[in-house]
Amino acid sequence: MKKLKEMMTINKFIGVGRIVKDIELRFTSSGKAAASGTIAINRDYNKEKTDYINFTVWGVSAEKYAVPFGTKGRLTLIEGELNIDKNNDKYYTKINVSKIKFLDKVEKVEGFEDVATDPECPF
Repeated sequence: MKKLKEMMTINKFIGVGRIVKDIELRFTSSGKAAASGTIAINRDYNKEKTDYINFTVWGVSAEKYAVPFGTKGRLTLIEGELNIDKNNDKYYTKINVSKIKFLDKVEKVEGFEDVATDPECPF
């Protein structure tokens, strides 16, 4: 039997909530697209408490899907890796998103009329 130290570890986050404000697009110094946002997730055991979790979507998914469709109030599923960073004695939680899926209907987004038939569309 493997020692506990040698066993595989898993860092996986899956959450469903509402986008707090429109997702914003920026580019790294190397030109890679990064879309950042915050999702509000209510706790099951206490509906009066809400967790606000920052997330980042990278690359083509950021430009092509997250920014045009990631508007305030959208019911959204995010899946990815949990990261906790420390800066000046404060801890910051962020999700590096590997999958984003919008769960509610949206009116047409200008320039994206054919998105439902796009084979690369992740949602």
